[in-house]
Amino acid sequence: MPLLIVLIGVIILIFMIVKLKMNTFVGLVITSFIIGLLLGLPLTKIPQTIETGYI
Repeated sequence: MPLLIVLIGVIILIFMIVKLKMNTFVGLVITSFIIGLLLGLPLTKIPQTIETGYI
């Protein structure tokens, strides 16, 4: 199931970049937040996890 959620996240990211002409970095942050929610991470831990992943 987590692999399917990541695949959905990649599709959302490509959609935001290609169709909505969104900045790539902003789209990646939004997608990371959505994937974190779908995978069941607590809301307070998602920003910390995204920050750790970028460093």
